[in-house]
Order: sequence, then structure tokens, then C-alpha cells
Amino acid sequence: MAYDYTDDQAFGVAEIAEYGRQVVIQRYSDQPTDSNAPWDGKGPANQPDQAIPTMMVFVPPSSATALGLRGVDEALLKRFEQIAICPHPPGSTDDLREFDMILDGGQLWRIIWSETLRPGPVNVLYFFGVMR
Repeated sequence: MAYDYTDDQAFGVAEIAEYGRQVVIQRYSDQPTDSNAPWDGKGPANQPDQAIPTMMVFVPPSSATALGLRGVDEALLKRFEQIAICPHPPGSTDDLREFDMILDGGQLWRIIWSETLRPGPVNVLYFFGVMR
């Protein structure tokens, strides 16, 4: 019998909802605006292809070891300003590791690293190394 991770996922959602803040995670297209002139870029920089409102908690990179992120290189941790933690949106099929930016109020954070807590077939939490 397989373990049901639904309760674990619900716990992550509830804890981050209580202690976190509302943000919008955004994904930008990899496709150029004009396929005949890809050197012209991907289009308007302020226009995400997809945006999902979610709750996140932000912690300093120095807490990575306490979070169980032991396999993260120390040099990589020094590149982050914060580690953003969010639950997998219930019912969503999106893999948030494919997203590029986090809009936190008026502050835009660039995602430079991501990791998933996935003890079974369900993504429970996402960890993002972010910088402005």
C-alpha cells in the first residue's frame, strides 16, 4: 500500500498560509516574439506567460542546513539573498520549478535555483534560491 501524502501537502499549505505572505510566481516564455528574428528577444519583459498567486515564506540562506538542504553547495548558497518556500498549489499540475520570477508586493525576485520536497509521487514543498 502506498503512503498518501495528501495530509502532508495540506499541512505545508496551512503552515505557510499562517506564517507566509501572498506573492505571485511567474513564468516567462522561452520563445522569441518573432521566430524569423529571434535576436530581437522574447518580447515585453514585464509580461509573464503564466502567473500563479501563492503563499510563500522567505528565510535567509544560512538556514538551508536546518531546512535539510544539505546537498546544496556553499558557494551556490552565497549567491542567494533569500530562500523562498511554498507549497505545491493544491489541484495544480504545474511544476513550479519551471517558473522564473516571484513578485512580492512591488519587489521582483529572480529564481536562480529550485529544489522540491517530493517524498512520493506528490510535490509537497518547493524551495527557491532568489535574488533581486
